[in-house]
This record gives sequence, C-alpha cells and structure tokens, in this order.
Amino acid sequence: MCTNQRKRDARYGSQAEPLFNVHDVGVNAELLQECIKVLIGRNEQSIKDTQPEQAYFKKQNSIEFIFSTCEQLRISSEAKYVAIELFNRFIFKHIQDLYSHVQNSGSNYKKRDWQAIMDRIQNQVLLRVVSCCQIASKLTSHYRVTIQ
Repeated sequence: MCTNQRKRDARYGSQAEPLFNVHDVGVNAELLQECIKVLIGRNEQSIKDTQPEQAYFKKQNSIEFIFSTCEQLRISSEAKYVAIELFNRFIFKHIQDLYSHVQNSGSNYKKRDWQAIMDRIQNQVLLRVVSCCQIASKLTSHYRVTIQ
C-alpha cells in the first residue's frame, strides 16, 4: 500500500494496513512464522492452565442463542466464534466478581441479595449477548490482516 493510500485511509477513519505487510519495510516470513510458533505455544499453555468452570457458559443453548443473534444482526461467521468467547469470558468474570462482592459485604441477607443479582443478570442476558456480538463484529472487521 502506498503512502498516499495510507493517508487517505487514515482520513476516513480506516485503520492503515499493518507495516509488516508492506514489502519495502515489512518483516520477513521466517520471523512471522517464529512469532506464530511462539503464540501457538502460549495458546497451548493457556489451554492447559484453564479451569473447567471457565467454559461453563459454552453450552449448546448459549452457543445457539449467540449464533442466532449474530445471524439476525448479519454478523460474519468469524465474529460468531469471537462473540462466544467474549460472552463466556465476560459473564464468567462478571459473576465471579458479583459473588465475591456479595460474600464480602456485611449484609445479613446474602442469599436474598445473591438471588436479586442473579435475577438481574438473567434479565440482562440479551443485552450482554448483543454487546458481545457487536464487539466481536468490530474486532473482526477492523483487525483483519491480509497477506500480500
């Protein structure tokens, strides 16, 4: 991509093409392959270190609901999988934080407080799913890397 093209893209809010795709200033293929190998190793380690409860929300009904929402919003197939991962990570962490907050509060009504929080979470599921779908769509559309 020439310099004028990058300037024109920057004016319109599009992200300029990554520098490693520009032949005259780019990174060689061997270095990119080495980086990919390192990332694969990190990913494999992350998979080994995960706890089974971290995939608690990756159930069939949740996945079907997210896929259905993505189809209604006309979101790409690639973004569907990102949305599932975002939703799972967000809701797991969100519930963990809320539960910790309830347990650490000085309230004598922890069970009732927790039930009220769970009711609110259930009422907000659609909002959370749509938000994750939109974020996933944004991520996949703005961070595509094309190899020339």
